[in-house]
Amino acid sequence: MKSSILFAIFFFLAACGREEAPLLAVHQILNKTGATLKERLGEPDFDFVRSAKVTTLQWRDADGDSTWVYVDLIHDNASYVTYTFKKMDPFDTAAALRRIGLSVPEQEPEQVWENGSKRWKPFGQYHRLVVNPVTKLVTVSLDIESEAQREIAEK
Repeated sequence: MKSSILFAIFFFLAACGREEAPLLAVHQILNKTGATLKERLGEPDFDFVRSAKVTTLQWRDADGDSTWVYVDLIHDNASYVTYTFKKMDPFDTAAALRRIGLSVPEQEPEQVWENGSKRWKPFGQYHRLVVNPVTKLVTVSLDIESEAQREIAEK
């Protein structure tokens, strides 16, 4: 009896301690290979080699809620991702960022445009974050030219 109670407590604590990353989490997309992304999100609706350096992948309805995911791979390493939250009406920045594993930045944006778009550059470990409430887009990118970003990509 004691062992079954301890067994149940162990599994309960193990389940509580492991929080799954959101399917569309930025850290599960950027710095990943095309094969890793296909394993995570399934086969893309669009897979186009634009040059020897750049490949574009796009999933329409990547999460079952009409969220489009557009990724640019540079040398088969995801360096840019744009999410389009098609069904989010009205657009909610905090909710959109939560769905990709981020939270609203505490610092003021580096740039604000007339349509309400905002850009944070730099944004934490990323080169930039852009949120456009009119088009329901969220973009996060790496600066692949910087030494620090290359080191992150190599991990």
